[in-house]
Amino acid sequence: MKRLLGSCLALTLLAAGTAFGSCPLGGCSTGSCSSSCCDDCCSSTCAPKTQLTLRSQGDYLPLNAHYNFYRYDEECFYGDFSVNYRYERSFRDERLASALFGSNVLNFKGSAVDSRDNTNDLIADYFGLATDTDLAYKFCPKIQNNIFDFNLYLGLNELVDGLYLQVNVPFVHAKWELNHDCGDCCDSCDSCCTTSTTTNTSFSTTAFNAGYMDSITAGAITPHNSWVKALGGTALGDIKAWNYAKILGCCECTENALAGIHVDLGYNIFDCPDYHFGIYLKGVAPAGVTRIDNCYQSQVFQPAVGYDHWELGAGLTGHVNLYNCDDEHTVDLLFQGYLTHLFEREQTRVFDLNNGVLSRYMLLKEFNADKTYAGNLYSATEFTTRRTKVRIDIKGEGQLELRYKNDCGFSAGLGYDLYGRSDEKACDDCCLCSSTSKSFGVKGVAPVAAKGWATGAATGNAWVPTTDAGTLDYTLHSTQSNATMYSNAGTVDSAKSLSKFAGAVNLTATVDVVFPDAQEYTNADLTTTFAAGRALVEPMAVSDSSSTTPTIADGPVGTVTTVTAAPKLLTDADVNVCSGMSPSYLQHKIFGHVGYAWEDCDWVPSLHAGAEVTFATCSDSNALNSWGLFVSGGIAF
Repeated sequence: MKRLLGSCLALTLLAAGTAFGSCPLGGCSTGSCSSSCCDDCCSSTCAPKTQLTLRSQGDYLPLNAHYNFYRYDEECFYGDFSVNYRYERSFRDERLASALFGSNVLNFKGSAVDSRDNTNDLIADYFGLATDTDLAYKFCPKIQNNIFDFNLYLGLNELVDGLYLQVNVPFVHAKWELNHDCGDCCDSCDSCCTTSTTTNTSFSTTAFNAGYMDSITAGAITPHNSWVKALGGTALGDIKAWNYAKILGCCECTENALAGIHVDLGYNIFDCPDYHFGIYLKGVAPAGVTRIDNCYQSQVFQPAVGYDHWELGAGLTGHVNLYNCDDEHTVDLLFQGYLTHLFEREQTRVFDLNNGVLSRYMLLKEFNADKTYAGNLYSATEFTTRRTKVRIDIKGEGQLELRYKNDCGFSAGLGYDLYGRSDEKACDDCCLCSSTSKSFGVKGVAPVAAKGWATGAATGNAWVPTTDAGTLDYTLHSTQSNATMYSNAGTVDSAKSLSKFAGAVNLTATVDVVFPDAQEYTNADLTTTFAAGRALVEPMAVSDSSSTTPTIADGPVGTVTTVTAAPKLLTDADVNVCSGMSPSYLQHKIFGHVGYAWEDCDWVPSLHAGAEVTFATCSDSNALNSWGLFVSGGIAF
């Protein structure tokens, strides 16, 4: 019989380990909404994701194992009610930041910084920071969970010998801080989270050139001067305030909710003095944070309680007595394990674009129905925050524990717990329900407006503004669909240069007109470059996205006609579905506890206290590493 029990436990743990192994790369590589998405592996364990899907606080066998309440050869109804308190605190916190951002230190360099690394340095412009910004931000996240677990176990032997029911209701107070080592992030983070490894140690005040982030008439725009504004999504110029995935949206984000309602219905097949073995059905009803609400995605480090999925599965439970000295001292080997399926459920997720990691923070232009720029810039999260159906094929937990007990009521245990789940999958043909009806295109580092300038003999070969009022604040409809968060080398789609030059090399005619790129050039640049001739002035012209070649009137009038706006608008196919699906992981837990039961009482009270440490491998950066303490009080009847 002992061989049978050992084999069952081995199969449970083996099934869990096989189900939660790392997946192959390549599934859903295009991010398109294909029906095969649910069958492919959408996740690389190395790539950062847009959110963390951590272990539900309600999944906890050390205190809720059935053997804790099992009684041998009981003929009547019996039960146990207990209240447990657990405190969990994360460590190896840099892994949490890496799971979201790829690193716990992000380098921000403006598009005008010559030394920027186009693979590792984020374009600071997208966050409203100056184009010559050279700073870094260090994340120091922390997760704390305070869990009050209410557990009721009923032995139903009077109905069916060996039948039992267990109901577990965990209430959680979760507190997540993305940068706890900086004190109060609303006051002090701007100084303490700026690293000393960058060229500058303070925020640049170099203004954005007129036309880069707003209209020409709005003039130069003062950039953000704090991390709270830049990473909290404060409005600036044409840039609207962020609604989703705010990096510094709150100092301490908290959530109070139930981590599901857990119900186990079991039957002990073998019930003997020195061993028992049972099977059970396990169901979990979602009762925690409802993740269909768009507000749930307002913060990138939003506390999660429970899984927000219906679950159904089965498990094995039992024990084997290893040592017994006249019932005065006993040592038992306890085991329990289960597997459940998390059914698909509609949730709101933030995704990246197909433009690469963190592309959800790129700037998008809003366009009117005729594809002209509407005068609004948004974080890409405004477009990539979607509702989709998510499922997890397999989740499971297995536990082994050695427990000592004496006839005075004292007990002590030491155990190992294995926990894991498979990849999240976007189901139902990757149905993406957009949170907005607006039309968007990628801004990149292209300006939103330009001003016309003319030169020639009539102006004394000096640059003067064009006289057509429409050219003094000319709206650009350009997009840079191949831009990324790291490279400023994006090119304008359907690019048409806004310039008109005579054939003369030295700009002596009266018809020369140019609309300089406001992101790079000013009137002073034109004046300086004039003497060098057309070869240097013409490349200063900005490009617009147009399906037709612009016609520009002779200067100094400079009227622009025959422009057919042709920006490349984003579609659902540009959303990288896999970026919002958390990959599989395994967690290992070592725990120990001591307890005492007053067994001379008719209604037996008991107290237990213990500690635990939970850890995962480096590759499973999306799994929580934590330490914890717990106390439990119960009464058996």
